[in-house]
Amino acid sequence: MYRLLSSRSGLIKDLTIDDKTYEVTIRDRNGHEIKKSGLSAGEKEVFAVSLLWGLAQTSQIKLPIIIDTPLSRLDSTHRDNIVSNYFPNAGEQVVILSTDTEIDTNYYRSLKPHLSGAGCLAFDQRQELTTFKPGYFWED
Repeated sequence: MYRLLSSRSGLIKDLTIDDKTYEVTIRDRNGHEIKKSGLSAGEKEVFAVSLLWGLAQTSQIKLPIIIDTPLSRLDSTHRDNIVSNYFPNAGEQVVILSTDTEIDTNYYRSLKPHLSGAGCLAFDQRQELTTFKPGYFWED
């Protein structure tokens, strides 16, 4: 999945997970360790999504996926890759908690065939109450 999502698909060649500490070690194509602290915020997010994908595929347990503000730190290339390759295939039940600027009209249009529904949470400051409204931000 990482190679489908990352604009630098050759950056990470391999990863290992220590079976005692569960520490994840990532290596480049030359076998050198890549420090996670050296990755950009977007690269860390793409790596984390890919790691979760791999764990889900390995476990073969069909769990719901909940993703909060999934595109906020990503550039346009990574956004396109996540929307095209990850969201439609992430799982049988995927909940995306996005802002109106993350999933714009173009992304929403490409995701619509994969959606069973959409809705918005609206906070009423006067009543201090959040309500659910069916439809995406600009839909009625």
